[in-house]
Amino acid sequence: AQPRLPLPVSDREELSASLSGLPLEPQVEELSRSLGFQMDENKGLRVPERAKGDDFKLHQVIMEEERDGSSQAVQHHTPEKS
Repeated sequence: AQPRLPLPVSDREELSASLSGLPLEPQVEELSRSLGFQMDENKGLRVPERAKGDDFKLHQVIMEEERDGSSQAVQHHTPEKS
């Protein structure tokens, strides 16, 4: 089996043009193969996307904790007005 590599848009357009002269069965086979490539590419893109989302959530939690800690420190060190 050949390794699956993503097809750039220009290659997809060329594939579509080259398929138009083929009988139906080879067209279906080639389109199925191309769809498999695209599905693999999508799966590969989801992993870094999830990691970035997790990093962003962690960053938000840290920023909230820092904000709360800074707010408490300011309240603790600010003299009360009587």
